[in-house]
Amino acid sequence: PQDSSKRLGKKDFDRLDVKLAKKEELAKFFKFKVIKSVPCVPKYSEVMRTTWVVTEKPDNMSKTGSKVKARLCTMGNSAKEFSKDSVQFESPTCGRDTVKAILSLVPDNKWKIATFDVSSAFFQGDSLQRDVYVKDPDGPGFWELNAALYGLRVGVRNWYNRFHRHCISLGFTTAPGDPAAYNYDRDGIRGALAIHVDDALTTGTDEFFASIIVPLLGQFSISKLEQTSFKFLGMHIKQTDDFSVHISQDTKSIKSLPPGAELLEEEEKQTLLKSLVGQLLYLDLTRPDLAFLISDLARSSSKTSGERLRVARILLRKVREPAKSILYRPTGKSTIDLHCFVDASYNQATDTGIKFNVRGSISGLMGRNDTFSPV
Repeated sequence: PQDSSKRLGKKDFDRLDVKLAKKEELAKFFKFKVIKSVPCVPKYSEVMRTTWVVTEKPDNMSKTGSKVKARLCTMGNSAKEFSKDSVQFESPTCGRDTVKAILSLVPDNKWKIATFDVSSAFFQGDSLQRDVYVKDPDGPGFWELNAALYGLRVGVRNWYNRFHRHCISLGFTTAPGDPAAYNYDRDGIRGALAIHVDDALTTGTDEFFASIIVPLLGQFSISKLEQTSFKFLGMHIKQTDDFSVHISQDTKSIKSLPPGAELLEEEEKQTLLKSLVGQLLYLDLTRPDLAFLISDLARSSSKTSGERLRVARILLRKVREPAKSILYRPTGKSTIDLHCFVDASYNQATDTGIKFNVRGSISGLMGRNDTFSPV
């Protein structure tokens, strides 16, 4: 989905709302003890460059109709001491399928759902394990960093490490196959949690929220906590009184193909199709009925651009249909049956004779009239 925010240039930095946003950001540095002022840096120490990233986006709650956000970012990719050989940068984030799997547990267990956003998550991560210096953007001195600023590649990992460690201390266990998802099941208290950088989704019993989530939130600065109806990872999630969960996505930001697209030059057609595929791919979260066509459009390199444009127009017509959503509702069953359909010779693959056979599988949704929609 397209982001409605826009980045402001240096010519806008004299605006009052931009100055206030910068001041608010710098106040967080001292609140979380991210920096320590030093008159000079040790000899041979590297001073990292910084830059202000200021964005503005529509905000109906603001008197001006927009909200300005400022972040002081380091150019961490140029720092020699943060080479890939010495520091682990990668940080787990929950998979979209994991989120759907967690939500599918809600109706039959009669769990509540909620999301929370961690304010300035990088500032609340583990301390840096080496000396890092940046120049004071508004003065002659220098800062020594105690925690990562935005732009440092270790920032997201340091934040995950601290959050993960605290979850484990509370009794969570990581979910198999997804280290950014957690399960809690102790003394009759049950729940689950998934984290995607600084956004989290959680669900569980009343006791789970009272005895586990409240203490967890008390360890961090939270900027937003929403229940029942909210947005998470581009999905609109809503829970009804019978604990059913609806998941939908906004398709208004997906652009239509321009008139006469078939008459464009071949290179322009390919660029147009790549852009459209990028917009459509995120719909596979809530539109399994379109998943096959989207996948076919994304992978059909053997087809001509004209054929792909025809598929694209079919897809866009379906996208513009009345809003659809995935519904998880109570089944009344204590167990769930999982049906898999396996093609013994997927894509004409044959046995190789190496001790294992090449096989494929197809999963999908079974309709009321025995229709099958591949996912």
